[in-house]
Amino acid sequence: MSMLTCEELGSYGNEFEVTKAAQSGDQKAWMILWKHYKKLILSKIRHVKGFSYEELESEAIVLFTDKLRLFNPDKVKKPEGYSMYSWLYLGAINLTNKLIRQRKREVHLYNEQISAIISYP
Repeated sequence: MSMLTCEELGSYGNEFEVTKAAQSGDQKAWMILWKHYKKLILSKIRHVKGFSYEELESEAIVLFTDKLRLFNPDKVKKPEGYSMYSWLYLGAINLTNKLIRQRKREVHLYNEQISAIISYP
């Protein structure tokens, strides 16, 4: 995944500034980051079976907003080199694993309910 281009950044100097602005409620900055990282997150969580595209996109937005909420600008040592890529990449992998485990539990419980309904002679 490439860095944000000058066209994408617009009036922001770098990704650090966009992230700070998005965290403080700037909707334009939020959309810049979301459009840039949406494909990354969805490319990882698309492997989860049994969820619609809308459900997966909703999970991706929750992940994105959670990571943005947890962003601490005071911990960034080099603002010009900052990127959310690794945070979101690893978050997407963890989310994929979580959704797969959740889906397995749901299917297991569904099968148990079906088995309980069917009575064997």
